[in-house]
Amino acid sequence: MGHVHRPCSDVIHGIPYATLGAVSFQAAVPRSAWTWDSFEQAQKAPRLGVIVIENANVTIQYLQFCDVTHGMTPYSGA
Repeated sequence: MGHVHRPCSDVIHGIPYATLGAVSFQAAVPRSAWTWDSFEQAQKAPRLGVIVIENANVTIQYLQFCDVTHGMTPYSGA
């Protein structure tokens, strides 16, 4: 899935997928010209993901555990 720092989910060719947010900073929506020098942190609070697998069912619950102001310091490019 990669390392995206943001929750997203969908179904591609009948295969469901989901990514989790980060417990640090959240990434902004991807842009075509994304580089480390142009990266900007999204103003969203850190989250945890709880995954429950029961029989043939998968449930993902995203849990915000603090306010956005308590997240990590944004990436500085250094």
